[in-house]
Amino acid sequence: MSQGVSLVGLLPFFALPVSLVWATGVRVMAYRSLSRSGWVRASVAVLLPALVMGGLGLWGYRVVTEPWVVEQESAYEGDGAFWGEGH
Repeated sequence: MSQGVSLVGLLPFFALPVSLVWATGVRVMAYRSLSRSGWVRASVAVLLPALVMGGLGLWGYRVVTEPWVVEQESAYEGDGAFWGEGH
């Protein structure tokens, strides 16, 4: 487990994805051994909060940006009058 730092230093351009996967794997192993449960239960305990928070974040982004998107779409509805009927 202590070699995670070496992996991040070995691949400087891929440090963020490697460290995220490494930290998730280490966390699953730690939950499994500390709670003496199976791999599935430990994986769900690690991944479920991240998935729920990610879903809530995407939903919140949609709620916040929806009025702006509707406003932008309605701004382009009158383009036919600008160009004239024949164009």
